[in-house]
Amino acid sequence: MQFCNKALTPPCEILQNTLHLAKIIFAPLPTKCHTYSEYIEDGEEGHMAECDICQDVLTDEHHYVYDATGPTDAETHSVKCEECGYQSKEEHFDLDPVDEKCDKCNAEVKKGPVLLATFDMGTAKGSAAAGDSFNKDKLGGWVDENTIKSTNGSYTLKFTSKTQVYYGAYINSDVGIRLGSKNNTGNIKFTVPSEVVKIVISAARYSGDSGNMDVTIGSKTTATLTTSFKDYTFEIGSTKDITIASSSKRILINTIEFWG
Repeated sequence: MQFCNKALTPPCEILQNTLHLAKIIFAPLPTKCHTYSEYIEDGEEGHMAECDICQDVLTDEHHYVYDATGPTDAETHSVKCEECGYQSKEEHFDLDPVDEKCDKCNAEVKKGPVLLATFDMGTAKGSAAAGDSFNKDKLGGWVDENTIKSTNGSYTLKFTSKTQVYYGAYINSDVGIRLGSKNNTGNIKFTVPSEVVKIVISAARYSGDSGNMDVTIGSKTTATLTTSFKDYTFEIGSTKDITIASSSKRILINTIEFWG
């Protein structure tokens, strides 16, 4: 609780025409709470008010509520501070996974792609960093050398063709499949379901190689790889056939994600 700070000083006592300081007993002085009758907007950061008694200044941040009288667009709706009336905008938000409506203004909310499936290309290291031939017992999600189940079990990725593919290849603790050899490029081809709008590939190259990754989805895009696994995103339109290839020497793929 805040109080006004105006108060009287302790009194003196006059005896026999001589000024003497009286014995002063300190006790709580009467006080009154601050009273603020009106908040005034003070820019987008907050508002202020003066105490009606002592002019003490109070500052505080805005406390917004939805303003149905203000404008709404595809991205935002209007809000205003419930104390000072300052008007602003905030982005639509939707916590309901089904209705795709803003929880405050009921505007239609278009949600971005969500992760549908992750395919973990390697769960155990092979006998060498360069990988081995297929060994189902050492590879968690693989059904056979051309088919792998997603980690949530809802999707399947099946190679329609492949060349120079090795399993259990690794860089440090990250395991995956290797495409290509020191002398030959390698590739995998597969088709994504119709609901997939982008794929994310976690890929890297060996420190002694200069291999990059070619991804063809209608047209070819080349990703420059590093010796650490990084995510590379590729948008998918009407063409659902995907080719991932090493552009020169060996590359490693750790995971492939479907988004839709």
